[in-house]
Amino acid sequence: MSDLIISAKNIFKKYNVGSGELEILKGIDFSINAGEALCIVGGSGAGKSTLLHILGGLDEPTSGDVTFKEELIYNYTDAELSAFRNKNIGFVFQFHHLLAEFTAVENVIMPARIAGMDKREAHKKAEELLEDFGMSDRINHYPSQMSGGEQQRVAIARSLIMDPQVLMADEPTGNLDSANASKIHDLFFELQEKRKLTLIVVTHEESFAARFQQRKTIKDGQWLDL
Repeated sequence: MSDLIISAKNIFKKYNVGSGELEILKGIDFSINAGEALCIVGGSGAGKSTLLHILGGLDEPTSGDVTFKEELIYNYTDAELSAFRNKNIGFVFQFHHLLAEFTAVENVIMPARIAGMDKREAHKKAEELLEDFGMSDRINHYPSQMSGGEQQRVAIARSLIMDPQVLMADEPTGNLDSANASKIHDLFFELQEKRKLTLIVVTHEESFAARFQQRKTIKDGQWLDL
């Protein structure tokens, strides 16, 4: 049985700009096996974030196929694709996207409640995640009452509430100071090992990228041969 979890074939992404087209991805092929850790690097505008979003089901390619365990994810209806993402993929972004009017635990609970998990069960699971991340004294704090590093820990906890098989992160420490960034880097690898996650990260931070088993560089919408 194959360990292949995500595969992409001949991915193109174009946007209409005025009277012309802007081509972001130009025939990208990609694959990763379950449990592997891979980093995607490249300059601004290279297409790395667009690719990550396509691999995770957030943005449909103009052409090409993306499969998750041999299932073509862009054959799903919108509702099926949303349910697939919520169940299988955890996302962490540079900007934590926490809802300001909700506490830490309430933010973490969101994906579980969307999936229909019992509120009490979801609350218990969210509290356990936050405690694991050293956030037990921040459970009922609002984002405005937390540091940048604490907010990102809440965002990571939220990404894991549904026990996803894949964790995707887009510049997850781009807004943090070096000390907090280093702690978050450590946390990603601890989580990958503990939870047997497949980890795909976009970053421009060389110290972070150097820690990955695999690394791919994208430039002008195409892979560079290293």
